[in-house]
Amino acid sequence: LTTLFSVSGGDYNLIFKQLVRITIGIIAMIFLAQIHPDNFRLLSPFLYIFGIILLILTIFFGVGKSADRWLDFYILRFQPSELMKIFVPLMIASFYSDKALPPKLKNLFVAVIIIIVPSILIAKQPDLGTAILITSSGIIAIFLSGIKLYVLVTLRGMSISIKATDNFSRILSGTLILTIFLYVLVNIGMVVGILPIVGAPLPFMSYGGTSMLTVFAALGIIMSIKSHQRLMRK
Repeated sequence: LTTLFSVSGGDYNLIFKQLVRITIGIIAMIFLAQIHPDNFRLLSPFLYIFGIILLILTIFFGVGKSADRWLDFYILRFQPSELMKIFVPLMIASFYSDKALPPKLKNLFVAVIIIIVPSILIAKQPDLGTAILITSSGIIAIFLSGIKLYVLVTLRGMSISIKATDNFSRILSGTLILTIFLYVLVNIGMVVGILPIVGAPLPFMSYGGTSMLTVFAALGIIMSIKSHQRLMRK
């Protein structure tokens, strides 16, 4: 908020809007943390299809200055492509949850389709940056599905992923935390000039309601996986 205040030239209205978004994001994170991971797995196909429908609606009815990336329902305006950061990893983790790992070739093909469909729809908005990041998050999920014992990073999110007791929780938590990390790397790469400007928000820092809510929602799901695994062990 301090950074945004400085950049905006002391625009209190902008600060208030961002504070509201952060508050809503924290509430969503706490709420999602209370939900059992099995519910996420059961809901994932419906959420994925819902996200695809929103992306199709965005192509025809989307609004925006340089690209039609937002849906405007008058009382609510949001960016559907941001939701796919969670819905795509959810769908892939759910798909692989009852499959033998490492995945067979036919299952890899299905996972690729799950990734490509939303990525193409997002690229047509056009929003190439988010499309690339969604594709990357899907690839991360496929990569994690083929590894049983591993230590990629020492971050808390990956620790939860490593200790997960089932495929769904392991793939989902690992993908979500690495996707957030990927956004940080891409954003830093844009700032220092080694990557093209693609509009990828910096988690917790960049101005944007849907992006902020998505990051907190992802953390809420990871917290849910951790807390419910702890309860199951007891």
